[in-house]
Amino acid sequence: MQTLKSRLETVVHCFENDFRGFKIRNSKTDAMKWLMRFNLPYSVREHEPGKYLLLNREYKPLGFMAQAGGHGAEYAVYGDHLLAGAPGLLDSDIYFYNDGSTPWESAKNWTAYQKAVLQFLEKLPG
Repeated sequence: MQTLKSRLETVVHCFENDFRGFKIRNSKTDAMKWLMRFNLPYSVREHEPGKYLLLNREYKPLGFMAQAGGHGAEYAVYGDHLLAGAPGLLDSDIYFYNDGSTPWESAKNWTAYQKAVLQFLEKLPG
């Protein structure tokens, strides 16, 4: 099972390589928006002690494009997407941005998003 830390390290690698120099467009039809919405972490939640989910903006595991619509029991739970980590790393779900600070809307938001992910990653043990 992949660890939460190693998966986030992969995300950071994408910041530095796959998304380097992309142009932010404030457009609801921009393909980059949808690429980021489905493939970048929006939230981290502890599904069960020591098992974590990195969820995209649709509350699905990273890369899933089906919209979840809703909260609570409707969150995506997929056993093969669970990531190992020390139990109790989170007091509650972690969110890397909100609807007012989506990383695809501005360079400022993109920088703040990267910083939030990196700060969380630095706090992870091991």
